[in-house]
Amino acid sequence: MSKSEQTFVSSGYIDIGLAERMINKYDGDKSNLHVFIDNCNNAYQLLNPIYNVAFVSVVLSKIEGNIRSTLLNRSFPSWENLKTHLLENYSEKRTFAQWQLELNSCKQGNNETVLRYSNRVENCYIKLIKSLDPKLTKEARQANVELLKNQALNIFISGLLPQLHILLKSQKPTTLEDAISIAISEEQEIKSRQEMSLKHTYNPLIKRCSICNKLGHFSHQCRSQPQIRQMQSNHSNNNIPTCFVCKKRGHLARDCWNNPKVSRNNYSNNPQNNTSNRSNNRNYGNNRQNYGNNRFNENFRNNNNHLNSKGLRPVADPKTEN
Repeated sequence: MSKSEQTFVSSGYIDIGLAERMINKYDGDKSNLHVFIDNCNNAYQLLNPIYNVAFVSVVLSKIEGNIRSTLLNRSFPSWENLKTHLLENYSEKRTFAQWQLELNSCKQGNNETVLRYSNRVENCYIKLIKSLDPKLTKEARQANVELLKNQALNIFISGLLPQLHILLKSQKPTTLEDAISIAISEEQEIKSRQEMSLKHTYNPLIKRCSICNKLGHFSHQCRSQPQIRQMQSNHSNNNIPTCFVCKKRGHLARDCWNNPKVSRNNYSNNPQNNTSNRSNNRNYGNNRQNYGNNRFNENFRNNNNHLNSKGLRPVADPKTEN
């Protein structure tokens, strides 16, 4: 801060440069017009009276958009004239009853945060105060402001979600600001509890062992208790059937090859008996071939004996002839 600014501040006034820095830019949004005018009023009240005329130019330099082009074609001798023009032409055209109806209908949505809900309630509360009749006396205006403040507090608490509504109603906050701060803290605590509960809920996509309660494997893969795995393996081995004929495991007596009571026809339907059937067929073929050879040799010897009895030369054996 320069020496001139320090001099004005010490005397109760501020310089035009400091007043300019107190005012934010206005983009033409009707919902932000009252905030812009409030900043201008605060700066104007602290400004040295010698800069009252220059203050109008400072305010016009902070306005942007289409409003600026229309305001530059007009002349405003004082800040009061410019403020009246802005309020009459660019403010929201809502009456006190309309803002009152909007405040009464405020309720928190299911996915709406407390901060956003509180901003809607406060916005309606501020608009109601701005909509009060300017002809009211100071005492009447103050009484209306206190009434609207209590009304906004009750509507804020009643419009909260059921869980937050019960908590705030039990704590009985006296002001709207206290109710908003309590509701925000309670909302954060509820969210933290929900996040902790979600971490401990069962997720079927996550491997969790029922023996050691650790992630990454199931109970049959656990290494903490090998005795349980041995019992499980023994239990699985007990399920294998045992034949009481041959005392071997893997089949029952009705399927046993060594069971004399089982007919051969049962094996034809069993694919395990195909190999034995094929071996039996080969033995049958060999036996039949041997039988044919024996018949041929017997007939050949009988023919030779008949020729010898007639005095003829016997026929040579084709199997021994080179």
